[in-house]
Amino acid sequence: MKKGFTLIEIIIDIVLLGIVSMIGIGIISSVFSGYSDSVTKSYLYSEARFIIERINRELRNSIPNTVRTDSGLIQFAKFDNASYYEIFHNKKRFIPVEENIVSINDNISIYNTSTNIFYTKDRVYRIDSITPFTKLNKKIEEDSPYNRFYKISTPVTFYIDDKKLKRCSKYPINPSDYGEDSKNCYIMGNYLADINFEYTPVTPGGNGQVKTDLILSKNNIRINLSSKVILRNVP
Repeated sequence: MKKGFTLIEIIIDIVLLGIVSMIGIGIISSVFSGYSDSVTKSYLYSEARFIIERINRELRNSIPNTVRTDSGLIQFAKFDNASYYEIFHNKKRFIPVEENIVSINDNISIYNTSTNIFYTKDRVYRIDSITPFTKLNKKIEEDSPYNRFYKISTPVTFYIDDKKLKRCSKYPINPSDYGEDSKNCYIMGNYLADINFEYTPVTPGGNGQVKTDLILSKNNIRINLSSKVILRNVP
């Protein structure tokens, strides 16, 4: 005679099945959670690397002595060309060694030795004419010891805003303008928990440099990335 399952046996089976299911779900959940965390970490690391590399690349093309920093912000001026000029007795005449390197209304920097000098435009000059000779809008205040000049591209600002890194450019050179209100801003990175810029000015014994400390955070996962970039030091 065949016996069926008793109620107690059925209950025991259900309990055991529930325990096994809970253990299995816990293991599967742990595996998926670990995978999700790994994907998030990989994404944040890639985002951080992109941010750092972009900032450093632009800083390498910055005009010497134009870096300014504030809380979560860095500003500097980029150049799109650099060359040498011949000294002329008339300080408003400017003779580039290379032809066709500047155009009318271009701005150039000659012997910039501090951020204050640059952003007040004391040694920023506009090209007023090209022929028969290149004429500046004002006399050269002080010649570069190296007869060097930089053709100014644009001021650039990177700053944190609501967990996003923004890049701003194409705004006027002004001592009180850090660029955050420029209409030419766009998002460069996301998930920023913090970013800090530390600028070390040039010294007689070494180049200036910028250290960037970056923290990104998503889904309670945080990564830190730091970097230093050496700047040009010949104004």
